[in-house]
Amino acid sequence: MVVKHVKILWLNDRKIKLLEDEISYFIDLGWLYLGNNKLISIPQEITKLTNLVRLDLSNNQLKKLPLGINKLTKLKRLTLKFNKLTSLPIEMENLKNLEWLEVDNINIDDIPLIVPTILYKLTKLTINQL
Repeated sequence: MVVKHVKILWLNDRKIKLLEDEISYFIDLGWLYLGNNKLISIPQEITKLTNLVRLDLSNNQLKKLPLGINKLTKLKRLTLKFNKLTSLPIEMENLKNLEWLEVDNINIDDIPLIVPTILYKLTKLTINQL
């Protein structure tokens, strides 16, 4: 099943604990807001949403990002603040269109080498720790 023509999906503040694999059906999705929920993981199927330009995963319980996050090559804005992430995947270096990255208020032990490789496009980078 494919859901076309949906460009924005606003699912903030819904107390969502599980994001179903069917999220990948929204092939035209450009903006996905999942902030302020109770998500502990994001399905790998989210990486099929190759038209995403904004992804907000803030204020959840995420410990890691899905494999294949690098497939979201159109992504311009990624918000990860207030999660339980301890690292960022090195494959994020392929997010060459990323302009806005918020990773503040999470316990990242190590900012990987991806940051210098994407800095040339970034207009906002926040890395404040708890």
